Amino acid sequence: MNFLLNALSWLIWLINIYLIAAGLFLVGSAISYIAQQINEHKQNKVINVNFESKKENLK
Repeated sequence: MNFLLNALSWLIWLINIYLIAAGLFLVGSAISYIAQQINEHKQNKVINVNFESKKENLK
């Protein structure tokens, strides 16, 4: 009986470690995605500014 409880305890620890790792991965992915979106937004702004200045130069 004691062996079963011990095995169950180890299994719960392993599942906890796995869940923590999965959580960290999801948080990292979310941060990466948000940073990518911010970066693309900045690049789009730069492209728009360049486009506007080229239109001004053509006039």
